[in-house]
Amino acid sequence: MTYQEVCKLSHLDDNDLIGELNKYKPQLINQVQEYKKVNHLFKIQNRLLHSFNEYNRVLDLIKHIDKNDDESKLMIKKILNDGHDSLNILFEVSNDELNKLQSLVRDVSLGCRIVGAGFGGSLICIVDNICINNTLNKLRE
Repeated sequence: MTYQEVCKLSHLDDNDLIGELNKYKPQLINQVQEYKKVNHLFKIQNRLLHSFNEYNRVLDLIKHIDKNDDESKLMIKKILNDGHDSLNILFEVSNDELNKLQSLVRDVSLGCRIVGAGFGGSLICIVDNICINNTLNKLRE
């Protein structure tokens, strides 16, 4: 989404949008001015897409978290792994180290995803008792 599209979507002209930003987030003014110069794309669309999908993933997780059947385990795995991928790609809060760890255990666990704010944060992995040794071995490699 371009700066001009943000103005149009918010029904504000350039000066009004800068004024609104100045009221609430004055530290963003310089960054916005730079974005305008290079017609930089704002990340709003990706952030919203992640947020909507994350909301649906949480609802799906609630349906499956207390069940112990194979279908629910596969669903939990998909939800957690999709959540990590979304945070990595759409929200850009992961890093190479976390992505490497996540890719090592995503197939031998019941799902693994970044938690916290990212940028060196943590991963949470759900591991079935049967798979715990495989998961630990993957991490030790």
